[in-house]
Amino acid sequence: MRKRHILFLSHDEKDKITKFLENSIDTNSEFYRRAKMILLKAEGKSLEEIAREIGLTKQAVAYTIKLFKKEGFNGITKKRGKKEKFSSEDRQKIIDLVTQFIPLEFGIQKRYWTLRIIVKAMQKIYNVKISAGTVRKILKDANIDLKTMRDKFKKQKLIDHLRS
Repeated sequence: MRKRHILFLSHDEKDKITKFLENSIDTNSEFYRRAKMILLKAEGKSLEEIAREIGLTKQAVAYTIKLFKKEGFNGITKKRGKKEKFSSEDRQKIIDLVTQFIPLEFGIQKRYWTLRIIVKAMQKIYNVKISAGTVRKILKDANIDLKTMRDKFKKQKLIDHLRS
């Protein structure tokens, strides 16, 4: 039988983690699960037992514990993953561009926006390089559908024509 390694927590660390768990609103958040892993490991549970209880892999549990040993409480409460390349300001520029203007206003010989035209416009107007996939994601997050925008433009053009 393998020897279990117990994670020793100072009184302050244990209190901090316990209070964090008690004050957490979302018990499914990644931060809650990480804190729970640390407490379970301090209670002497194996990586397999913790993984089963939390619903993650043994490797994910081991990584979280390693991070806690290295960085302490901050190691389990910091956000992981890829950093955002585009600021909220750049995102807002794209949203404003699509919702408030048409490509013709910027010298682009098109009547309505497509992903490719938005990429060209961002490069031309703001000197920002961005991929069509990123533009698609930004528009999706903002609940903007280019087809709906195009239909709205066509409808407005028809109304203007009928009024004249």
